[in-house]
Amino acid sequence: MDLFMPNTNDEVELTLSQEIILLSDSFTEFSKVNAFLSEAFTSVMSIDEPVKDEVLQGAKYCAESIQSKSHEIKAAIERLRERSIEIDG
Repeated sequence: MDLFMPNTNDEVELTLSQEIILLSDSFTEFSKVNAFLSEAFTSVMSIDEPVKDEVLQGAKYCAESIQSKSHEIKAAIERLRERSIEIDG
């Protein structure tokens, strides 16, 4: 299960504009998941009952997914920056 929009096919050469749009869409999805998880974690931590192991495992999975997607977005932004520099000369 992928929490985020799938990556585009690297074999297809996209225009800079297309790549920016896809990155923007991916970041929007990433932000929605982050907002949801922040609210969920706050809710879970505010109850006085012990947190179930399934919830902890789910939180770990979500945290790892967020960290991975964060690195992917950072790398995509860097690629766009490099392409922009090449185009602008």
